[in-house]
Amino acid sequence: MLEPMRIAAPVTSPAEAEQVLDAGADELYFGLLLPEWTAVLEDADLWSRRQGQAAHAASLDDALAIAAAAAARGRTAALALNARYTRRQAGLVQDAAAAWEAGGGQAVIVSDLGLLAGLQRRDSRLRRHLSLLAGVYNARSVALFVSLGVCRVILPRDLTVAEIRNLTRAAPPVEYEALAIYQRCPFQDELCGFHHRPRLPPDEPAEFAYSVLPGRPLPVTLSGDPEYEGHGCQLPWRTPAGLVGWCPRDDYRRPPCAACLVPQLQAAGVRVLKIAGRGYPTEMVVRAVRFLRAALELWHQHGERQAVPESLRRLYARTFGTPCDAGCCYYTAGSCGACNGG
Repeated sequence: MLEPMRIAAPVTSPAEAEQVLDAGADELYFGLLLPEWTAVLEDADLWSRRQGQAAHAASLDDALAIAAAAAARGRTAALALNARYTRRQAGLVQDAAAAWEAGGGQAVIVSDLGLLAGLQRRDSRLRRHLSLLAGVYNARSVALFVSLGVCRVILPRDLTVAEIRNLTRAAPPVEYEALAIYQRCPFQDELCGFHHRPRLPPDEPAEFAYSVLPGRPLPVTLSGDPEYEGHGCQLPWRTPAGLVGWCPRDDYRRPPCAACLVPQLQAAGVRVLKIAGRGYPTEMVVRAVRFLRAALELWHQHGERQAVPESLRRLYARTFGTPCDAGCCYYTAGSCGACNGG
């Protein structure tokens, strides 16, 4: 085995941070939804790709308390500012990043080029973790973001282990993080807004400073969709077999995970295992942390012995109360079994 892998877990409050750290998390991450932001765009998911206050820290003071709780144990916390921002949002987000850093924040999760450029211009010392929403699928993309100060790339969840290995071997040196449990969405994250448009108040068009030629701005406005009923993962869709299915939403019952692939992910260059689910109940996050911590210990004790996956399957059944489904393994070829009736 290579150096021990770390576990990054989501939290929404200082109290939850303490419980998740007690469970064995090495890193914390969370979103922020401030009153001055909701005054601009209500509680839309355009701030950190989670909608509603329940999925975020409630204030900057809470955010800094989470960072302090992590630092007191020699661990780190990252603030998710991982959406792409309009001109109207950009100043607020840059101000939040500066306040987070000034108060002792250690890292940010980002995908917006403007935010990255702003952090570069002011010589920010924040560690920049590139969100999976940036959609990095090749070594040239990694090189571009490294040039903008990114020190970690969070890999898209629809890659296979072989694709991860090919990418990391060809890319410049950088740290890699991969989703390890919960929310194996079949939609490509960086194209999520194309599968289901962002939630915008009806009177607030999203205008982005794209350009056709230098100096010739091309405003792009997202119009309302009269048939829009919610996020794409809440609506029926068709599988490759032609069946109507839904994205797996019951992470309580049978969460997809990557525990059996730990040695392969390590060998492919992954150093951090991420638990999805900002806004999930604390007990779900704690349960996932303990499960991944026990899984890492099994691999550490027994190496790559063939008996480890069977031990992991028993651990999974004890932890979540149902047998695992091989069709829902992360980073394997094929679609999730829960998405096509499996």
